[in-house]
Formats: sequence, C-alpha cells, structure tokens
Amino acid sequence: MREKERWILARLEQWTGRGMTQIAFRTGESIPLFGSPVTLQVHEGRPAVARDGFTLRILHPRPDHGESVRRLVIRWLKRSAFDALAPRVAHYAARLGLAPPHVAISNARTQWGVCTARGRIRLAWRLVHLAPPLSDYVVAHEVAHLVELNHSARFWNVVQSLYPDWRAARDSIRRAAPAIPLI
Repeated sequence: MREKERWILARLEQWTGRGMTQIAFRTGESIPLFGSPVTLQVHEGRPAVARDGFTLRILHPRPDHGESVRRLVIRWLKRSAFDALAPRVAHYAARLGLAPPHVAISNARTQWGVCTARGRIRLAWRLVHLAPPLSDYVVAHEVAHLVELNHSARFWNVVQSLYPDWRAARDSIRRAAPAIPLI
C-alpha cells in the first residue's frame, strides 16, 4: 500500500469529488501561487499578466475566451517558475561545490523534476503552486542527483546535507499535490 499510496489517494479523491479543481480562467477564481491563494482578475486589454499582492491581473483581448487566457497565464507561470527556481538550483549546486547546471522548465504532470545523466535539470512549472520550502525540497532532490544519479543511501545523505527536513517536505508535497488545480 505504501508503494501505491499516491495512486490510491488520487483515486479516493476522484471518487469523493475532492481534489483537483478545473480552472476556467474567469474573474473571481483562485489558484495557489507560491503557496498562497491569488484571485484571478480577467479584463480586456493587451495581453499581460501581473501579480499584485493576492491578485493575479490578467489582460487579454478576449477575456471570455478561457483557452487563450489559459495559454497566456501558463506562459507567465512558466517564466515565474524559472525565475524562482533557477536561482535555487544554483544555490544548492554551489553548496555542493558545483557550477550551476542547465535548468529548463517542463510541462510534466507526474514528475516534479528530473536530473539527466548529462547533468541537466528539468523542473515542472507546476511547482509555482507550492510554498517555496516545498519546491526547494524538489530542487535540492534534483541537485543531489548531480552527485548521485540514483536513490541510494549515498543519494539520500546528499539530500539530507542540502535539505535536512526533506522527509516532512516530501510528505507535505504528497498531501498538497491532489489539491493543485488543473490548468
């Protein structure tokens, strides 16, 4: 059961009608951004997205066209993810005495991040929904793979040196993931 815990929890939430919310990109809807809810304000105008405190202001020529607004917001979320996460990758790499690796943002839905054998790190843009300490765990995890490209005891020792509270963060992510909206 522990091995299939995420799958079981996801199915239970689907059956009970809880969990992931579909976003239509209308004024008044809310999405989590860096762990805090922001309310969408969608208005007509030249395409732009900007955060103002707890509000995400979205301008679009066709504010009632949800799919176009969605694409605009996703582009903004991807840039926000890169801007927030790339410096964290550099930070953890420096702690290991490594140069900052190449970082890319992915559309992955089932993996938060991946480190390739060539030393490149891809992080899911959906990490922007999580509180920074939780996305930091994912970053530390992937940076640890620059040293140990496996999940051996040595790997977890590297993770521990970078992010001592990794177990709690991993558990928090598992609990938070089903509530992330579908975008």
